Amino acid sequence: MKRFLFFILFMNAFLAGAQKQGQHLIDSLLPLLPAMKQDTAKVKILNNLSYEFNRIDVDEGIRYGTEALELATKLHWKKGMATAHRLIGINYMDVASHDTAMENLEKSLAIFSEINDKAGIAKVYGNMGASYSVQDDRSKALEFHLKALGLNEDLKDERTIAANLSNIGVIYFAIGKIKDAIDMLERAVVLNKKFNNKTYLGINYHELGRFYESLKEYDKSFDFSKKAFDISKEIGDKNGMALGMDGMGYILEFRKDYTGAMKLYKDALQIRLEVKDQLGITGSLGTIALCYLNMAKETTGANRNSLLDSTELYCRKGIDLAKENENLEWQNINYNTIAEVQEMQGKYDLSLQSYKLSVEFKDSLFNADKRESIKNLEDKRAIELRDKQLKINDLEIDNRKKQQWLFIAGLGFLMLVGALLLWQNNNRKKTNNKLQALNGELVKANQTKARFFGILNHDLRSPVANLIQFLDIQKNAPELLDEATKNKMQLQTMTGAENLLQSMEDLLLWSKGQMQHFKPVIKAVPVSTLFENTGRHFYSTQHIQFQFEDAQQLVLNTDENYLLTIMRNLTGNAVKALQQQVDAVITWKAENREGKIILSVEDNGPGIGSKQLKGLYDDKEVIGIQSGLGLHLIRDLAKAIDCKIEVKSEERKGTVFTLLF
Repeated sequence: MKRFLFFILFMNAFLAGAQKQGQHLIDSLLPLLPAMKQDTAKVKILNNLSYEFNRIDVDEGIRYGTEALELATKLHWKKGMATAHRLIGINYMDVASHDTAMENLEKSLAIFSEINDKAGIAKVYGNMGASYSVQDDRSKALEFHLKALGLNEDLKDERTIAANLSNIGVIYFAIGKIKDAIDMLERAVVLNKKFNNKTYLGINYHELGRFYESLKEYDKSFDFSKKAFDISKEIGDKNGMALGMDGMGYILEFRKDYTGAMKLYKDALQIRLEVKDQLGITGSLGTIALCYLNMAKETTGANRNSLLDSTELYCRKGIDLAKENENLEWQNINYNTIAEVQEMQGKYDLSLQSYKLSVEFKDSLFNADKRESIKNLEDKRAIELRDKQLKINDLEIDNRKKQQWLFIAGLGFLMLVGALLLWQNNNRKKTNNKLQALNGELVKANQTKARFFGILNHDLRSPVANLIQFLDIQKNAPELLDEATKNKMQLQTMTGAENLLQSMEDLLLWSKGQMQHFKPVIKAVPVSTLFENTGRHFYSTQHIQFQFEDAQQLVLNTDENYLLTIMRNLTGNAVKALQQQVDAVITWKAENREGKIILSVEDNGPGIGSKQLKGLYDDKEVIGIQSGLGLHLIRDLAKAIDCKIEVKSEERKGTVFTLLF
């Protein structure tokens, strides 16, 4: 019987320890309130105060919870409102106002459900379970604790899962499912060890000691009580230490080690006197009295009478304190113990009176237990019916889920096939459009090449025809040519042949540039080398002054042959433009502008018309050698070596070609 009250003592000890921690937090929060704005932060502080005062002063807890609710409602902050309702409910629960408590908890649950706050819903379920536990409605208590556990498992909140498991374990023990209770507590121990939660770990050890004692597994019971004592001592929890001593004392007393048991009981009583734990003191007094009685039963002579006197003394102290605390259970136990003492002393009349007093308390407790037993049977049947219906509902839900997944899979497959067909159709359209565009470009290119080669045929025949004509006259009628005319025609013929050779070289280079896999060879080329080669190429041009400026001695990364061909063509074009110019000058410059190398060639000739420049910019323009094949060549070669060409020309002032690298 005395071990039956172990859980009550345990809960009292836990709350006493929590009060000390709560007061410290309250002392730190209260000074913050006056300076705070009317915002959500203040709502949080008020809710924290409501929670902490719940362990110390329920009226203050309700007051701060109500203030938090009013401010949260004003701010339209639903989470703050839901939390305030929950804390108000917890405070009312502690003063046994269960209807008001449940009303607030239901409001909290409704708001948390509205905002889909699963963590909040789980907390409310746990509080509802605790409320039903206090009201001895174990069926409802178990239902809501299981709901809380399910939600917290979904949220993977392992700290709260440990608390849920502990609560469910206590209920299982109360309804006789001791093995299930132990399983729940052992799972809670694993989680509390994981998070090093020593306070709750001590609670779990106390409970396991109680559970194993009920199974008569006394060694395990003693070990868990010892663990509870050790961990309570480690964290400075005196009430927890006292509970551990009680647990170990029960086992020693069962083994008839009364001396060891009595020492533990009295040490536990001393701790409870120090911390002023009235309910714990009541239990300790009754426990010591029972131990003295068992010792007396094993003793004879004068020592026996002394033990019986000590038994009655502790019982009387316990009865007085139990009356103050309205503890019917310990009054029943103590009066029954006194009746046994008086019977052993031969005081039968007094023993009968004491026994009658004990029976009065026992009858009231029996009636309550009987009502609870009947209710338990009804609840058990209701739980069985509910569990059966839940299984049926689960099967229906599983079938619906399977059908939904099959439907989704079929719909997904159809969408995938449709998407593939659409993608294939779009690709076919794109491919057809590209082929049509390429065919159009190919037709235009063939037409352009036909015109281009027609012009080349004419332009290449002209200088060759002139050469043949001059040679024919010189051979068949040399007397028709005087010396001056002969020299002039020789010079013209030589110049035409040289130009033809140059044009042929340009044409070959341009043709190679049109080859698909023809690529330039990039290397470092000093600008001074380019200028020297260009100067040597035009050395025989006497009537034009050439100037080359490379003050910075620059070096280009490019293809030397490509760039030389471009420079020769640009220089050659300038030479042609300056044939009639008296003070003709061609200037090549190299400079570095903002990290970019720039080459430019400038002449002071008559300038170039826009039509002549079309070959430089329009790759569809068809021209002949005499009209500017060099511009086609320059354009394509420049593109191959990533060179940008700009031109600026003014009439009668000259032309500037700029090469940008």
